[in-house]
Amino acid sequence: NAAKGVIPDADQHHNVDGSWNTDYWGIPINQTDMIATHLQFSLLIMRGLRLLGARISGEEAEGILHLWNLASYWMGVDLQRLPKDEAACWEWLYTYLSVQQLDFKMGQPLAKALHDLPRQLMGEDNRRGRFVEMVNASVTRTLVGDDIGDGLDLPKSKIRFGVLSSVPILFALDTARQHNQSVAEKLEAFRSKRQDNMNWWLKKNDDYYK
Repeated sequence: NAAKGVIPDADQHHNVDGSWNTDYWGIPINQTDMIATHLQFSLLIMRGLRLLGARISGEEAEGILHLWNLASYWMGVDLQRLPKDEAACWEWLYTYLSVQQLDFKMGQPLAKALHDLPRQLMGEDNRRGRFVEMVNASVTRTLVGDDIGDGLDLPKSKIRFGVLSSVPILFALDTARQHNQSVAEKLEAFRSKRQDNMNWWLKKNDDYYK
């Protein structure tokens, strides 16, 4: 009964106005898996950041979930199916996972695509792209463990042993950000500059960013 109403049987979504481009996008994924993806990129990312020392306030958490609610809506998710708050998100996710079978073979192509993305954007011989890939894989292995990391065929890197050393630094900076406006402004300026540097490929190849 726990899953009843939360996990419908392959409930396929189609846009009411018929705008879904099946020839290009293929058949829409069922609503349940789309919501699970939403929670992986919102709820679980927040959990990972907190484990790494980030102090995410209730208001910030609400904003992150709202952002991904919008993204999910644009991708065809029925808003009425989305959990309403962080506690409801955890309840939904645990219910979903209780009826799922772990299949690493299904997850490996997506894991590889996400892992390879930095060098695809920056160039195969780009050192910065390789470094970003290793950092991402190290953070993932640190958070999910080697059993899942090996199952997803993620590379092992010595960088991972430095991941936990960043926890007190991030915790201290985030604490200062919440209590000192000057520190918050400097960190925001640094974040904005870093984000702008990361968007160099988009600014070069995407008219929206030019």
